[in-house]
Amino acid sequence: MTLEDDLRTTLLDRAATPAPAPDLWASVTAGVQRDRRRRRTVVAVAAAAVVAAGAAVPALLHDRQRAAPSTPAASVAPTPAAPPVIFPLRPTWTPSWLDTGSFTVTRMGPNVRMDFTRDIMLSTEIGPLRGDWEVEATDVDQVDIHGQTAELRSAGTYDGAGPGDRFTGVRWRLPDGRWITVLSMGRMTRDELLQYARGLAGGRRPALLGAPFTLPFVPSGLVVQFEAEDALCFASPRVAATERQPSGLCLTVDTDRWDHADAGETWDIGGRQVAYYPEAASLSVQWGGDTAIDVTWDPEEIPLTHEQVVQLAAGLRYVHR
Repeated sequence: MTLEDDLRTTLLDRAATPAPAPDLWASVTAGVQRDRRRRRTVVAVAAAAVVAAGAAVPALLHDRQRAAPSTPAASVAPTPAAPPVIFPLRPTWTPSWLDTGSFTVTRMGPNVRMDFTRDIMLSTEIGPLRGDWEVEATDVDQVDIHGQTAELRSAGTYDGAGPGDRFTGVRWRLPDGRWITVLSMGRMTRDELLQYARGLAGGRRPALLGAPFTLPFVPSGLVVQFEAEDALCFASPRVAATERQPSGLCLTVDTDRWDHADAGETWDIGGRQVAYYPEAASLSVQWGGDTAIDVTWDPEEIPLTHEQVVQLAAGLRYVHR
């Protein structure tokens, strides 16, 4: 399941609530965290098999609990500054029943997406990369939007749909090459969706919150690739320009129960527990209660030394809490 799948499921679950909870992205990324735990389990099982075979296992796997390592000064670049996430369109028409004050704005590589998060899932994405449909359509048609041919898709139901809910989506390309994708899941009709899409105009709608984390460093050459209320990723400029899904060095909020008995290494920093999985290239820092910050990276693309991992664990901060 991708992050977008988790986003859609969470938004649909929240659509019937009086107001969106502030930890929306914590629930959105829960599926991603579960997948990471499955990968960690595979690593642990593989290590156990090596032990059973009598092979040598790195001492780090045996050293389950350590005192907090000293924090070194890593040779890295300062955290790159990213411009605020701003959605560059303004709806000039919305249904009277839609609460337009409850929304999120997400950076997805070179694209930007706005989601209304109350009463319905209504998302609008714009950028050089084509947005995903997310639902398999039963009907496909073509319509005109301001002189551009647009593809219109719909389905009478979808996973998680309630009585009377439907999926409708429209996607078209602007003369400047950017794609606009509008998706609706809920009670919005086809005519309402098209009126909303045709009413999109230039504007500025910034995210309600800034970047959710601060880091003591970011490896040289990386830029912000993905940014949501509870997720932040850094990647190479090439990846940031070509990939919508979270990629590279990623931080997310995890609200599952803290359970890291299988970690390769653990230590304590200022009363916060840290769990490090060297083979899985992942790190988890307890942030109070069942909330933790999970950090993952691709060790081939972004190799981090043990000293850098220690510095990262000691210096990262969750701004939105």
